[in-house]
Amino acid sequence: MVSLGPEGEIGELRWRTVTIPGGLFDELHAIVIYPADPAVMAWNDGAPVIVVAPPNFTLDPTLSSAPKPVFDARYGVIEVQPVYPGWTVGGVTTSGALDDGGLNSGSALSETIRFAAGLVSLDRGTTLGHIVERPICNSRVGLLGVGTGGVTIMEALAPVAAVGVNTVGFALFEVPTLPQLITGDVGTVWMDPDPSADGDGNGIAWDDGRNIDWYEGDCDTINCALDYEDVAWDAATHPSDVFPGRYEGAPPGVLYLDRSGSGALEIAEGGGLDVDADGVVDSRDDFVLLPHYASDGGVYYNSHLTRFAEEELASWPAGVATLAESEAFWGTRTVMEEGRVVIAQYDPEFAVVVAFTEEDSLLAVADRPQAVMAHDLFAEAGWSARYNLRGAALNCLVDPSTSGGWAGGPPRGTVLEEGDTQAWAIPEVLDADAAALAGLSLLWDAFGAFDRCPGAE
Repeated sequence: MVSLGPEGEIGELRWRTVTIPGGLFDELHAIVIYPADPAVMAWNDGAPVIVVAPPNFTLDPTLSSAPKPVFDARYGVIEVQPVYPGWTVGGVTTSGALDDGGLNSGSALSETIRFAAGLVSLDRGTTLGHIVERPICNSRVGLLGVGTGGVTIMEALAPVAAVGVNTVGFALFEVPTLPQLITGDVGTVWMDPDPSADGDGNGIAWDDGRNIDWYEGDCDTINCALDYEDVAWDAATHPSDVFPGRYEGAPPGVLYLDRSGSGALEIAEGGGLDVDADGVVDSRDDFVLLPHYASDGGVYYNSHLTRFAEEELASWPAGVATLAESEAFWGTRTVMEEGRVVIAQYDPEFAVVVAFTEEDSLLAVADRPQAVMAHDLFAEAGWSARYNLRGAALNCLVDPSTSGGWAGGPPRGTVLEEGDTQAWAIPEVLDADAAALAGLSLLWDAFGAFDRCPGAE
């Protein structure tokens, strides 16, 4: 009932593809990644299992021949990743069309969780433990959402309460919690005219592409109170004209904020928004608002912006999703909405870790509204939530000489304002392991210290 692909090799890790039977798909695959040395386990009794939901709103063709592991071999973790509908990973393709992180992706993740937790019957009695050739601890598995993969975790848990019975909780690593954040209305790090220079003099080099109409506290559980008053449509400009090397397959036309008041979108020489070349996108520069360019050809601005633009524009651009279409697309693609459904269905004993690094991978906002929103959503419901990982786990897992002096995140239960988050961020020197540390923090909170750290709490 379950077929296994040949064993692949990535450094000290090994991986195999698995075909999961039953469910909603004609053919559903997952990737199992594990240390080559079967003696490497986080606990002496067995290796923990974490299901990783990678980003999935946009197809990543670089995965077609081999997966991208999150966990290094030294951590002693069994990592299981879904192959989303329409994706090819490690040479196998799950049936169905690409759905840009929609409910079918959530279903694929849900079935992968069931497989990882031992709830799927395998051919000839094969178990996950047989595949990885070591004892495993998978009666309850951890979940790790990376980027928009965190949205998919909510979609996997929300429809079927039984799925979560076999999970200890989830870690959300740099997850954009609202559609406005997924589309980057607050500004993205790659809009910065020069990421190496602090153009606005605020002490942070990478945030000079942020939307200046965003202020700390503007985002609530429904939307971010951005000012779209100057919104306009430029039908002729292609998004790749503004951002060379990006969106080359997208249709022409962009929504933008006409801050210059010229009545036409002004672009910097060579591309970008910093027309006056002062090193920052400011009130004198127009600001481009981006949609999600869907795999089916749809152009979906977030619903909050779409509602405002429909009222402001003289006519609606052809090929751009209407408000009704936008609301239908973004309906479940939000942590804040689906998270409430998850809270209503599950026991508050779930552990939750919300993790972020010094420089966000997407948003040009150092105050991390997305992290505060996600943490507070679950903490206020009585769930055990924390930011990043506790100091004891950090000292166990990371050589102090390589941690840059970071002491770990705040104690569990700490309430942070948006302006306080940067002080607790995972430092840049740990970027390569940051997502893994988020998942390991979840396991530590749920089950206790790893056996490699005798006496740790």
